[in-house]
Amino acid sequence: MKRLKVKEKLEKLKLKISKNSLKDILRTKNLSKKREETIAAAQESKGDVTFEINKKAKHLHPDGLTLVVRNIEERSTGDAKSYLLVARGGGPLPAFRAGQYISLRLNIGGSNITRPYSISSSPADAGNGFYVITVKKTPGGFAGNAIFDTLKTGDEIVSSAPEGNFYYEKLRDSENVLAIAGGSGITPFVSMARAIRDGVEDFSLTILYGAKDRNNLIYRRQLDEIAENTDKVRVIYVLEKEEVEGYEHGFITAEIIKRYMPGENCGVFICGPDAMKKFIRAQLESLNVPRRLIRAEGSSVAGNVTERDDYPVRGDMPEYFDITVKQGMSETVIKGRRDESILISIERAGIEAPSHCRSGECGWCRAKIVSGDIYVPAEYDVSRRKMDKETGYAHICCSFPLSPITVELVPMSIITGPDMTVESKGDGESTEA
Repeated sequence: MKRLKVKEKLEKLKLKISKNSLKDILRTKNLSKKREETIAAAQESKGDVTFEINKKAKHLHPDGLTLVVRNIEERSTGDAKSYLLVARGGGPLPAFRAGQYISLRLNIGGSNITRPYSISSSPADAGNGFYVITVKKTPGGFAGNAIFDTLKTGDEIVSSAPEGNFYYEKLRDSENVLAIAGGSGITPFVSMARAIRDGVEDFSLTILYGAKDRNNLIYRRQLDEIAENTDKVRVIYVLEKEEVEGYEHGFITAEIIKRYMPGENCGVFICGPDAMKKFIRAQLESLNVPRRLIRAEGSSVAGNVTERDDYPVRGDMPEYFDITVKQGMSETVIKGRRDESILISIERAGIEAPSHCRSGECGWCRAKIVSGDIYVPAEYDVSRRKMDKETGYAHICCSFPLSPITVELVPMSIITGPDMTVESKGDGESTEA
């Protein structure tokens, strides 16, 4: 009947149309009604329909992870512990690239903070259901010392999914890699060495590992075992304060780097304290190593920023500034020190702010500086987009107030993920870390 009416109208308009075209017109005419019926039926549908591809995507890229401490192993150095973490409820964990990190979400003394820790286990172990991170205790340390002193087997802890860009990429990096590590900066290279051992990665890795003495070489036994069992991993130890046969002595200088560099166009990866990375960059520059071959793991801004060469010195500058924090409908005024990042000041005030890497790379702490002036050290500002600089956005993990400022944060309510409270569950099953 409907088709006849449409046909009659077309004839009155003296329009000729084929049968197939007529069917298309009728389908289009009824499209809105069918769409409304479909939406209504979906809303009334009982039960949850989840596509398999969505389940896999959620597993690979979760909003957050609730992990349980399965085992804790104190490293031979005495000031570092390795924590074997498994998923609450068991099962495999999201895959990662050797060299990436997870960012732990913690509540310490009323401050809601995050801290990134490199994964030192092999990527193959994610499929076996665990990650391993290593935490070093340092004089005056905050988060690391709290984890070292209080976290125990059976405790639950919340983290991000694996993140970071500090990993080997075949399409970009040379098949020969020189890794230069200092102190606990060895952990991402332990993961790389294990990945090569397990056949997950395929490149040659030469590690120059610097420490004060043999007692401060974290993972020495594990690295030696891997080097003995694969010709693609080589480890050279450089001791600053100890002269021992079979070990290099002093700092990792251009002379030592040149001696062990595996080829002229090898890739160079650096991980360690800021002072060490700065020193190594100068040594590489003296050897004319192209910058495109050098990759360094990010780290939080260390030292007193007011002593940096590019800091805009103002003799009458006060030590503290008012920071007005806007987050959703709330607005709070806190005190922030000029030599303390805006993020740390916000966390110290008990306000939860999004962050992961704490080195200006990941962009999670990106916030709008509504008013006021800030200082960002040049080497930490390379990841901020030009448009962000022009429109007043900054990565507050490496931004410091130069005046009273107003900062607008993303409300945590729209950043999904599990609760960040760390709960003690008592002793759990032990597994070697």
